[in-house]
Amino acid sequence: MVRILRDENYKVGPVYYLFNYYSKNHYPDDAISEEDRFIRNGILNFKSGIDSENRNAVINAMVEAVMQIPGINSGTVALFCVPASSQGSSALRYGELLARLRQNCPRVHFVNDQVVFTGEKQRKHLQSDRSADSCSHFYIEGRIDEPNVVLIDDIVTQGHTLLEVSQLIDNQFGQKNYCCMTLARTVYNR
Repeated sequence: MVRILRDENYKVGPVYYLFNYYSKNHYPDDAISEEDRFIRNGILNFKSGIDSENRNAVINAMVEAVMQIPGINSGTVALFCVPASSQGSSALRYGELLARLRQNCPRVHFVNDQVVFTGEKQRKHLQSDRSADSCSHFYIEGRIDEPNVVLIDDIVTQGHTLLEVSQLIDNQFGQKNYCCMTLARTVYNR
């Protein structure tokens, strides 16, 4: 069973993550362990859709982690993968993960097929001056009637994206209960 770490220091609700992410900007290869380099490269390959052993390892871990969420097959859960900057990059990033989750979670409502993009993101995730409408580049067609939403993202840093997406969903469909699952949490050397 994969080990799930929990971090509640984000406004959206409980955020679970599987790995610590040591960015190349803060941690050169020789500053982290071989295992952490393997994980980092797997996450980077996940983000870019590159097929590799380490990408498959992090996808396997994520599928196992989502399966451990209480009530995941109750039929009252909607799963929403936080979109990347375009439909094409989201499909590369989440395609295999969603296919595997659909096999294992037949009662979950998968929302991402209904995400519509209105344009590209204007800001990068790691900029601290993010605007309140930085997720306004997409909207969701159809409905999310389930009271519980699982947000899936690759990396959580400050939690802005998860909060913005949850607010977008709440504004469009009414207030939901959120659980967030991410592959990793960014670690900074301070």
